[in-house]
Amino acid sequence: SFDLRDSLYNIRIQSWFRISSMEIDNFGHLGLHVDYNEDWLRAQDVMAEKQILRIRAGKFLNEIYWEELKNYIHEFQSKGTKIVLMRMPEHRYIRVVNDDIYNIDNKMIELAHSNNIDLIDFPDIMESDIRLFDAVHPDFEGSVVISKTLAKWVYKNRPEWLVPAQ
Repeated sequence: SFDLRDSLYNIRIQSWFRISSMEIDNFGHLGLHVDYNEDWLRAQDVMAEKQILRIRAGKFLNEIYWEELKNYIHEFQSKGTKIVLMRMPEHRYIRVVNDDIYNIDNKMIELAHSNNIDLIDFPDIMESDIRLFDAVHPDFEGSVVISKTLAKWVYKNRPEWLVPAQ
């Protein structure tokens, strides 16, 4: 069905940023290079508020979600996979709502402890180093910051996981 409000919102988004190019890494992951307009910071808050409406309406992270995640962890561990549970950077508004509605911090702590896996959270890198172009997804440069931060964490905290270069 046609929704004028959503259509106007989508047009408005296009005035805040533009995807300038895309880049695929050696693993098939797509990174988006984004050009930001001068009102993007204000716009990011508007986009976050729109996402919050979806979060409140959806109840995406329900008990079934957490149970399925636990099952995947067990399956991967049974095959020898090393697992790190990482809370991805979030827009500050979305993080507050996610914590309020889904109790994510406590759920992740419980999941990590009950499955003997590491839990890391990098809230400090969000505001200074990462742009979530649509208030949810990092741009290419932000994904590089996340990857490097995670690599540094593994190097410091789990050096036994590193495989020597061939």
